[in-house]
Amino acid sequence: DLVGFDLSQREYKIFPHSASIKGTLGYSIMRYIGYEKDKKLLNYFSKSGVMEIEAALFSSGRSPNYYRKDKFTFWKLPQFKDKDPKTLFSQHDSKIKESISEITGIDPELRHIMAGKKNAKIASVEKLINFTRIDADWLDLKLKENHFDIIMCHASNNELPKLSELLSQAKTILKKDG
Repeated sequence: DLVGFDLSQREYKIFPHSASIKGTLGYSIMRYIGYEKDKKLLNYFSKSGVMEIEAALFSSGRSPNYYRKDKFTFWKLPQFKDKDPKTLFSQHDSKIKESISEITGIDPELRHIMAGKKNAKIASVEKLINFTRIDADWLDLKLKENHFDIIMCHASNNELPKLSELLSQAKTILKKDG
C-alpha cells in the first residue's frame, strides 16, 4: 500500500446531506454525463455540493487529495525519505487553474446551499462554484436563457413533486444542443 488511506474518501465532506453521494460516484457521474472543462453546468437539488465540487476539482486540475500529499505512505520508502512533498508535486500543482467554466449549484433550501459553500471552501474551490437558493418555478426569471450546457439534478423522494417544474424550466435555460 503506497497511499496509506482510502483515496475515495473526501476530506471536504464535513457538512453532509442524508442523500449525499460519495465523491468518487459524483466524479464518475460528471464524466458519464459528458461534463468537460469548457461546459456550463447547473445542478439543481445541490444538497451538500458534491457534484459541483467534483466538477470544480476536475476542471481546475486540483487533486481531491491536494492537502494530504504529506500523508502518503510512500514517503517512508528510502528513495523518498529526503524528498519534500511540495517540490515533488510542484510541477502538477503549477497546472491548477483558478478560472474555469461556470459551475452553478442551486437548491430550494438555504441550509443545503450553506453546506455546499462550506464544503467547497474546505476543498478550496469555493471561488469556482456559484451556489444560490432558487425555487424551481423562478429559474427562467433568475437565470439566463439558453445558457447552460448541462442541467442535472439529484432528487430524493420528497423532492420529486418539484421535478416536473424543473423540467419545464429547463427548456428555457438549457442550450438547444444541451
